[in-house]
Formats: sequence, C-alpha cells, structure tokens
Amino acid sequence: MWGKARFTNYVEYIRWITGIQDGRHALMETLARIAWNVRKLRAARKLTQENLAVDAGVDRTAISGIERGEYNASVNLLDRLATAMGVDISVFFAIPQEGDAMPEPMKPGRKPEK
Repeated sequence: MWGKARFTNYVEYIRWITGIQDGRHALMETLARIAWNVRKLRAARKLTQENLAVDAGVDRTAISGIERGEYNASVNLLDRLATAMGVDISVFFAIPQEGDAMPEPMKPGRKPEK
C-alpha cells in the first residue's frame, strides 16, 4: 500500500484506502484512521512490524494488515499494540490534524540492535 501510492495528507489517504470520495462509509474510515495512527506511532518509535508484533504477541502479518486498513483488529489486539508502544488505546482513534504528513516508510530489512 505504501509503495507506489504517495499521499501528502490524511484526507488523500482516506480516499485512497476506502475508495470513497465522500467519506460516508464509517467503518472503512475508522479502519483507515487506525491504520494511519498505528503506522505513525510505529514509525515514530522506529519499530519494525516484526519487532512490534513480537512485543505485542501477534503475527507480523496482523500488523501489516492493520496498517493497510485490511484487517479489522479486535479491541484486545489494539490494546496489546498500545501496551507494546506505551500509549493509550485511544490514540489509535485520533483524527489526524489537517495537513498531517504521511508517516515515512522505514528502510527495508532488519534493524540493528541498539
């Protein structure tokens, strides 16, 4: 999802991930919002999907699916992700500010130990 598609803000991202131009489909918008926030928080903490998955006790493909807006995560899973990232679960539902930049992708490959 993040490869060739480039977005300058949250609104463009919502329109792309949902395929909806008027934003009427609430579930898809919520999944996209969660995807945006999980990706943003993970990137800010410089965590790979694999490292976050291990810390949260889930498979890496679940993290990938959430970040692509394709996986409808349970409250339990979101709570485990929030705990692993040291945030409250409510941050996943925050509406990004207008003009928020798309979270930058991390370089591929495993990250060196600190």
